[in-house]
Amino acid sequence: MISRGRNGRNYQLGLIAGAGLLLVGCGSRHELGQVRGVVRSGGQPLPNVLVTFVPVGKAEGQVIRSMGKTDSQGHYELRTEAQAAGAVVGKYRVIVEDLAIYSAPRDDEGSVTQMPPVRFPARFSDPLLSPIQREVKVGEQVIELDLDDSP
Repeated sequence: MISRGRNGRNYQLGLIAGAGLLLVGCGSRHELGQVRGVVRSGGQPLPNVLVTFVPVGKAEGQVIRSMGKTDSQGHYELRTEAQAAGAVVGKYRVIVEDLAIYSAPRDDEGSVTQMPPVRFPARFSDPLLSPIQREVKVGEQVIELDLDDSP
């Protein structure tokens, strides 16, 4: 039952104000950079790959990754795990995963019957071996990713 008296109204206002402060406090305390770019292999854009920026070290004790899926022209835009546009400012190791396996032909049991062609070296998909490291800065930036043999 909600009290309609003055004390009840003050109590309700106090709860609303407290909830508002909690919501503000839950917001991101990290500065973000807006990151977009193109992923290429052999000079050609790579559609349907997942780009993940994994922090090198830890961001104030929290690991905050950012990801983006490439479109048909190889373009991606990063979003944090909380779906905020961009990535936390800092240094990252970049991994790229080929999503073509998810649309590969399958039999009735769900086993892949024909593997998709390999489009880039496997080391780019390994968070421990990927040679790609990039830094995200405050503001808008373009980070191109070339998955050829050179780092």
